Amino acid sequence: MRTNSTSHTTASRSGQGGSVQASADGWVLLPSDAVARLAAAELLNKPEVPNTLHASLLSATSGSSDALKRIRVWVDLSALHLLDRQRDAAQWRRAAMGYLIARQAHFGMLKELFKATRAEVTAMRKELNAEFPNTKPKAIPTSGLDGIYKAWAELSALECSASDRWVALGERFPEYPIASLYAAIVIEPGAGTTRGTGRKP
Repeated sequence: MRTNSTSHTTASRSGQGGSVQASADGWVLLPSDAVARLAAAELLNKPEVPNTLHASLLSATSGSSDALKRIRVWVDLSALHLLDRQRDAAQWRRAAMGYLIARQAHFGMLKELFKATRAEVTAMRKELNAEFPNTKPKAIPTSGLDGIYKAWAELSALECSASDRWVALGERFPEYPIASLYAAIVIEPGAGTTRGTGRKP
């Protein structure tokens, strides 16, 4: 529970019991007499509550509902937002890694992109019934390289993760295994930089 503060940007939504306000940092105001009564009762059991506040809370819980309406109960939901983001990230990681495994990405690439362990990759490959990538990836014809380099340069200019780029590149060129695309873009004689972009993926 917290006191009102004008430093927080809030949005409101009307519903049963009053207008629900939410701040940008994850706090939500619960406009409910029942919630206010429960919060006050909980505080009354806290020995660290000052005597003056204790008397006011006791008066609010035993008096009219008008006194309860002056109590503002804010709930911190920022941890739930964080859990949602973490769950979404975990689901995307699994989906992206599964796609790349199914498209014959080699372990070194998966370890670099996802910090995946060999056991994790082996288990997912078995789950997906995916083929192991060839030790020597299928070579891409010279005539097809320019289109791949152009597509990679476009993807590299986007604000997204490296795994997003490889998934997008794989979708653009479904005729080639990911290991072949990786070899064409990353594994070059000499510096090993990305052709056409001048940077590693």
